[in-house]
Amino acid sequence: MRCCVPFCRTTAVVVSESKITFHEFPRELHLRAAWLRALGKQDTPLPEHAVVCSKHFLNDEICETESGSRRIRTGAVPSPVLVCMMCLDTGSKLVLMSKYKLEEAYEHLVGHPLCAQGKLRETLCVLCAQRLVNFSTFRDKSLRARSLMMELLDRHEVITIRHVKLISRVKHQLQSDIVSAVSEPDYCDVHIAHSDADGRTELDATDEAVAEPAADETQAPTAHIIPKPESSGDCHQVLVASSVLANNHGDEDHPTDTGDELNILSFENDTNILEYSRKSQDSVLKPKESSDNINLRTTRRNVLSKNKHNSQDILGTQLGNYTEQIQYICDVCQKIFQRKSSLVTHIRAHTYANTFSCKLRERKFTQNSTLSSPRRTHTGDKPYPCKLRKYKSTHKSSLVSHMRTHTGDKPFVCKLCDYKCTASSNLVRHMRTHTGEKPFVCKLCNYKFSRNNSLVKHMRTHTGDKPFVCKLCNYKCTVNSSLVSHMRIHTGEKPFVCKLCDYKCTQSSRLVRHMRTHTGEKPFVCKLCDYKCTVNSSLVSHMRTHTGEKPFVCKLCDYKCTQSSRLVRHMRTHTGEKPFVCKLCDYKCTVNSNLVSHVRIHTGEKPFVCKLCDYKCTQSSRLVRHMRTHTGEKPFVCKLCDYKCTVNSNLVSHMRTHTGEKPFVCKLCDYKCTVNSNLVSHMRTHTGEKPFVCKLCDYKCTVNSSLVSHMRTHTGEKPFVCKLCDYKCTQNINLVSHMKTHTGQKPF
Repeated sequence: MRCCVPFCRTTAVVVSESKITFHEFPRELHLRAAWLRALGKQDTPLPEHAVVCSKHFLNDEICETESGSRRIRTGAVPSPVLVCMMCLDTGSKLVLMSKYKLEEAYEHLVGHPLCAQGKLRETLCVLCAQRLVNFSTFRDKSLRARSLMMELLDRHEVITIRHVKLISRVKHQLQSDIVSAVSEPDYCDVHIAHSDADGRTELDATDEAVAEPAADETQAPTAHIIPKPESSGDCHQVLVASSVLANNHGDEDHPTDTGDELNILSFENDTNILEYSRKSQDSVLKPKESSDNINLRTTRRNVLSKNKHNSQDILGTQLGNYTEQIQYICDVCQKIFQRKSSLVTHIRAHTYANTFSCKLRERKFTQNSTLSSPRRTHTGDKPYPCKLRKYKSTHKSSLVSHMRTHTGDKPFVCKLCDYKCTASSNLVRHMRTHTGEKPFVCKLCNYKFSRNNSLVKHMRTHTGDKPFVCKLCNYKCTVNSSLVSHMRIHTGEKPFVCKLCDYKCTQSSRLVRHMRTHTGEKPFVCKLCDYKCTVNSSLVSHMRTHTGEKPFVCKLCDYKCTQSSRLVRHMRTHTGEKPFVCKLCDYKCTVNSNLVSHVRIHTGEKPFVCKLCDYKCTQSSRLVRHMRTHTGEKPFVCKLCDYKCTVNSNLVSHMRTHTGEKPFVCKLCDYKCTVNSNLVSHMRTHTGEKPFVCKLCDYKCTVNSSLVSHMRTHTGEKPFVCKLCDYKCTQNINLVSHMKTHTGQKPF
């Protein structure tokens, strides 16, 4: 089974090893035509049972049922390729433009209409969608501001600052923050240079403004986007001034400044995005003092503080006091630090300078604080106890995370879905489900993982390392959970108990499987037929009936099969091993089911009962065969003639009448026959054995049918009746001879 989309390499083998699923073409004519049109197969005949893999559908178009199986939503149409229309990314999570109504914003940004419908789906990755949303928001904000200013121009001849202050920026959502987002250290960064009308730097003007406040309105600074200069050292220092725009409690005749004017001169790289947020006020950055224009890197948001003494929102204020902070930036990864010591410690991660060594173990660390934690693993010291429970930890951060289990606090929230968690590391891990990022890569087979511990487990498949060892036997495994389950074999512990019956087991997965015997749930469904099962392994085996795959091969003959258990059973035909032994007699067999059926001979149990008559038997196959006597069904048909029968063995024997094959040969003479029972009867002519004995006289015979005919001499029964006269007899051969008296045929 293979995906029918051109150049798609998804096969049934890939499905068994990943979460990729196959989906059949819909039966609705209009929807089937839409699929064929989208895949470009209108004029191409499809193979029987053609399927499309889930890689050609969006994540939002695939959902999971209550049983855990995956299916596509009604009306979903596949696409030969799913790609972001802005960055051409195919690996991240993609969303439809129409879902967030971004078609108009895309046309305003690009200046061209979207691609033709039916040839390419209008999709964007999560990052580009966020960029387009920010652009649309900024454009709408600019249009609202222009509309408000045009209204003022129509109503008033002269526009003053008092007119502008009457417009509520909060009500019309005109407040914003400027944030620079840089994805790579070598890309163009955002630099803002501020200068006043006299050519002085803003720092000089601010010093004078603090000493002697100016009554006139100051000229608004201008922001420029300038390419980032090349850095020469290991790290460089940037001065960032977080501005606080405070309200001037002056007279109304001396209104405050209206804010900053933003002049964008260039936009050279798409990765440098100016995002405009509605939640914060305008921000102003104070540059470091210099003789030339100062290029200041914006490294974080500067939020405008609100006036506590004024109930109205601040619409425009004069520059107030500044709080200076020195930040240190690593040139290797562009990470920002508030302290120089933190930067020095961080540089060791790049230079692999592990200066702090553990004296009890051969381990080195880049920080002394990191060394203290392994020391506690040797000393057993846990200085951070929980006051609500007997929990102790070696790290303060671990205690903080533990306390959230008592308070129920989940401060880390996903912005794309409703996911909440107690630790930031869990949120980082969760975000990879949206972005599709798998940063942990196996260097030997290029297999990728979203978690580091998954990569560690995977590497053991290459190295063969099994670090978890049972102390009571020679059992070794690669995962600790497997060792925990194994230890229950020695202890006899069965912690998982069924609430509906007395079933107990050592693994939770087995309890889940057992519960399906009560609920009747069969969550694993074949997409090509109506087969359902309770265990995934059964579905994998069943899929081989469609693909024809037989991965288990006998090394001694040409036997192939779909299940490993069948190969084990087959190998016993070569070794002669019969591991299943009856405790009441000498019976041995190769299959456990045969032993179970045999034991019923001793116990007399016949659990399989016919609902239409009193027939009982020890095997279900015999009951199935018996039911055909009521229904008249004869499922086994000869392809060469009209012969039909209820049992497959009878069909095999019948086919020998066409082929002339006589596989059963007497070793004492030249006798051959097509049925084994005939050979058994023949052998009695050599041995003289007569196992069938009449209980009413001394009559003995070699065949059971002869005994049945003899018993009629005692009962007087004559079952064979002539339809033309009143003649009756005990044997069929006598009736055949009698019928010749009516036909005029002379017997031999």
